[in-house]
Amino acid sequence: MADLTPTTPCAGLGLPLDLGDVILVQVEPESITAIIPFPSTRAAADAALREKWGLGLPAPGETAKAGDDEIRWAGLDEVWFLGPGFREVHDTLSGHAAITDVSDGWARLLLTGPASADVLRRLMPVDPSALSPGQTVRTQLAHMMASVTARESGFEVMAMRSFAGSLVHDIEAAMRSVIAQSSLE
Repeated sequence: MADLTPTTPCAGLGLPLDLGDVILVQVEPESITAIIPFPSTRAAADAALREKWGLGLPAPGETAKAGDDEIRWAGLDEVWFLGPGFREVHDTLSGHAAITDVSDGWARLLLTGPASADVLRRLMPVDPSALSPGQTVRTQLAHMMASVTARESGFEVMAMRSFAGSLVHDIEAAMRSVIAQSSLE
C-alpha cells in the first residue's frame, strides 16, 4: 500500500524566495470555506456570521477581518471564510448558504517588500498599487486566474493548487525582472 504524506501546495518549489528587496513565502495552510449565500437567505447568512464572528458578508472587492478570522470576497455571490474550519461555518450557516471546504484546493503566497507592486504589475492587468490594505481582486495573473489581496506588508496571492508551480515560477521571473531593471537605473 502506498504511504501518502500530506504536503503543502508549494512544497519543493524553493520557497521562501528572497530576491532584491522582495520576498515570496508560502502562507501556512488554514481552513478556507467557500460560502455562496442563497439569494432568499442572504440577509440571514449575513446576520448569522455577524452574530457568531462579528463579521458580515463583505462587499465586492473587500475583506472583513476580526482577529485571525477573515471573510474575503471571492467572486460573484461567493465569499471565502478563512478561519476556524468547515464544521463551525457549516453549523452556523446551514440552510442559509451552499458551503464547501476548499482548503486543499488553493496555493497561498505572500509577496512583501517595497517592490512587490512592481512585481505584480508585470503579471496582472490590474494596478496592484491601487488596492488599499484589505481590498481584494479576482484577476488574471500571468496565464491563470488568481485572487490578489492587498496587505499592510504587501500582497497575498492565491491560485488553484494545480497552478502552484506556475504561480511560483511566474512570480520569481517577475521578481528577477524587477531586480534586473533596477540595476540598470
